[in-house]
Amino acid sequence: MNCTSNYFISGFAETIVLDMDSTPVISQGSGTINELAEYAGYKNVMLSGRFTLSTYRTGKLLDMDYVFSNELIIDDEHITGDITGLLTKQNPKGHVFGEVARQNGVKPDECVVICDGADNI
Repeated sequence: MNCTSNYFISGFAETIVLDMDSTPVISQGSGTINELAEYAGYKNVMLSGRFTLSTYRTGKLLDMDYVFSNELIIDDEHITGDITGLLTKQNPKGHVFGEVARQNGVKPDECVVICDGADNI
């Protein structure tokens, strides 16, 4: 796994980050889209530039089959500023997306991708 740094968040207590992300904001209709996709036989995959402290909770709320995000390194209950995970690589979301598709026996062009920003996939 790759490691990178974000020293802007270095030194914050882990509890502050948990409190900031305690209530994930879910866009209206997100759950419905995921339910319909699941009913149609699709797998729901969440690829997020956010951190595992919040993405696993959001993924669970949305009943995601896969959740990929980066992990903040915590030392003595404080954030070090170091980040590790699959999504620290170059073109991380595209790479992970391709791997998940391959593992499920489908081609990327047979998948439906919904993004929240122009920089995704």
